[in-house]
Amino acid sequence: MSVKKDYTQVTVNDENLENDIHLECLGCKLDLPSLSGGDLPLDVMEVILQIQSNGGDLNNLSDAESFKFAGALYAYFKRFYPDFWEKLRGEKKAVAYINALVSAWWEQSESDPKA
Repeated sequence: MSVKKDYTQVTVNDENLENDIHLECLGCKLDLPSLSGGDLPLDVMEVILQIQSNGGDLNNLSDAESFKFAGALYAYFKRFYPDFWEKLRGEKKAVAYINALVSAWWEQSESDPKA
């Protein structure tokens, strides 16, 4: 006897996936998805969820959390913003720039009315 399986189609509301954080760093304009949701790669989303589950304070991350977060974001910028990544690679204060950018991105995401 065969049992018929009905599958429900899953869809997303595209308006929740809009890029809504706009930052400029090293002359590059970056249209970034909110860190509070939006269209993030799963590796970045995993780290964001871990940080949020521990209180959501970037200043109170353990060393392991900081390295995991930085690694996920570095890979994200390298893949999705190659022009920015190339400029960043040429900077003597690359880590300072990435830290400042991530702090601004985090703050803007927290104040995002869609979040």
